[in-house]
Amino acid sequence: MVFARSIFTCLFTAFLFLCPLSLKAKELPPVFYPLSLQTNGQFLAAKQLFPGVEGGLWSIDVHNRVRFYDGTRFIELENLAFEYNDVTFFEGQFWYAKANKLFSKKPFGDVEKVYTTKLTEHIQSLGNGGEHIWFATDQHLFLGSDSSSRFESIEIKAFERFYGGVGVSVTAAIDTPDGWYIGTNVGLYRWQNDSLSYVGKTHRGQVSRLLVEPQSNTLVIGYHSGVETLPIDNIGERQFFPLGQHVLALESSATHFWVGTEQGLYLLDKESKEIKRVEFNPHDEFGLAGEKIYALVADGELGMWIATNNGVRYFSEYGSLFKRSSVSIDENLNRLEPKLEVMDNPLGGYWVITGSALYSVDEQGESAMVFWGAVTSLAQREQELWLATDRGSCI
Repeated sequence: MVFARSIFTCLFTAFLFLCPLSLKAKELPPVFYPLSLQTNGQFLAAKQLFPGVEGGLWSIDVHNRVRFYDGTRFIELENLAFEYNDVTFFEGQFWYAKANKLFSKKPFGDVEKVYTTKLTEHIQSLGNGGEHIWFATDQHLFLGSDSSSRFESIEIKAFERFYGGVGVSVTAAIDTPDGWYIGTNVGLYRWQNDSLSYVGKTHRGQVSRLLVEPQSNTLVIGYHSGVETLPIDNIGERQFFPLGQHVLALESSATHFWVGTEQGLYLLDKESKEIKRVEFNPHDEFGLAGEKIYALVADGELGMWIATNNGVRYFSEYGSLFKRSSVSIDENLNRLEPKLEVMDNPLGGYWVITGSALYSVDEQGESAMVFWGAVTSLAQREQELWLATDRGSCI
């Protein structure tokens, strides 16, 4: 009986080998690299992310916990006076405001008072402008200079004159060789040589984020409705990409502008100007974990830190060197089966042993199941394939 079952198994296997069940290779979402903290069951939540001066990553979560992650462990700072929504990180220091005062603090240093406005002018917003710090009250915008304690001020009334006296609030600012570009609730302005101008004839609504790429001298503008690229040397070639959602984060890599929104992550190709949404795979435990993208930080090594509403993830553009294919028999299942072993097929392609089957994958990434069942090892001699299975040895 055992011998007959073994013969049947081998015949069945031979049938599968000769007439394999072909599966069209499926393009899967990008590879997100598992962090050591994830494999250890830890969770890193963040509303803001900042790159460390000498590597690593600073994170601030919704509970105002400030932690430094060096790739393997956390260092948490305690008894800090700022909250996640009123702080930025610049030149190795945290910058934050309390009432009418601007402060800076090195991670393990003392607090320093940098600037004081009028007693009646409370600081409402601040940020890192690329080369300098900026902050704004309801009456003035203050732009940093090469001296950390000296700021140039612009009256908010100067902005309102361009927009019919409507109340203007500053939401973002960035310093470029062409002057300061200033984002507000009513659009984009430029401050150059002590002169303020409104940029563009088309009103896109409130500006949420600004990014400048020095290599191409391109300004990227995030709105509550989409994203826009503006070549500073040729403003007439600005291009708007409607997304219908609030842009929360912007970052740049070698080939793309990264756009984080309330409903997903988008990649804008710098050459083709095509914008695509990064696919969300709920079956990938290390993949893009949430729809809302709070922050993006490039690490300078073709990698990107991504803060989502379900934790921080890491993506590397080196992942494009790998082609991912599913060998799952269930076409509705995006998750790859756990791989036990991958072996070269001398006749072309390779063998993939999973916990439930043996697959043949050709050089085009098309897979075929050749044996259903647990395979512990295999050996190949020309066109003969020897299998050690849970049901005996087969040829």
